[in-house]
Amino acid sequence: MATEIAFKPFKPLRSEGNHLEDRIERIREMIENKQHLKAIEASEELMKMTLAGFRYLQTCSLQRNFLTVVMTGCS
Repeated sequence: MATEIAFKPFKPLRSEGNHLEDRIERIREMIENKQHLKAIEASEELMKMTLAGFRYLQTCSLQRNFLTVVMTGCS
């Protein structure tokens, strides 16, 4: 579709070293090294970042749906 909007990934979870898998691996290492408080803090930060990513995705989806309705109505 020529009018399709390009999706842009959520940068905080896509930047170098900050992929979801990288963060989870660092948390596992903290747990293995008995750094439990650091692991809890990193887990909380990951949860906040993931929720922000969900909000971002939801906003993109709503905008795309709105534009689809508008463009369909104009044609």
